[in-house]
Amino acid sequence: LNYIFFSNTRFKIDYRNGNYILLSNGKSVRPSQVSQGERNIIGLCYFFASILQNQEESSGYTKEYLLVIDDPVSSFDVENRVGILSFLRYKLNQMLSACATTKVLMMSHDVSVIFDLQKVMDEVSANCAEVGKHAEYCSFQLVNKRIVPFKAKSHNEYTRLMKCVYEYGRNPDPTAELTIGNMTRRV
Repeated sequence: LNYIFFSNTRFKIDYRNGNYILLSNGKSVRPSQVSQGERNIIGLCYFFASILQNQEESSGYTKEYLLVIDDPVSSFDVENRVGILSFLRYKLNQMLSACATTKVLMMSHDVSVIFDLQKVMDEVSANCAEVGKHAEYCSFQLVNKRIVPFKAKSHNEYTRLMKCVYEYGRNPDPTAELTIGNMTRRV
């Protein structure tokens, strides 16, 4: 949590008298009092911590794992997004540099997250290469019910969104009424 929030006091879990206590800025809070994003962060931290349960950190990642991480970043504000991406880079680097056969599947509906995750994986791949391990990644997208390679260099979400907003302005489509506001905001 310190790694994600860049703070030792912002969010913390203490173990006291046989119970876990959730602290936000030093004050005890109930899980129902924290945001959904903060709950997701706790869940992600717990996920990685549980991998090491009853193992030494130095050897815990040497086993082969299949990690499935669904949309780890999209729901966060910019500050927490940076922390989550940094944390993912740190943990994936630990795991992939310790075991070359570990596999990671990360999914997102947000194209900007995909670009960020590609940067994370570029760094992880480079770090693995420095220690003599090979880590590669591929990006795919779902198009017309088919999984196809995601071509980041030719993908321009801004242009696509601008075209949708322009077409809606020229000829409003009632089926787009629920999504046009979000598209305009993203532009």
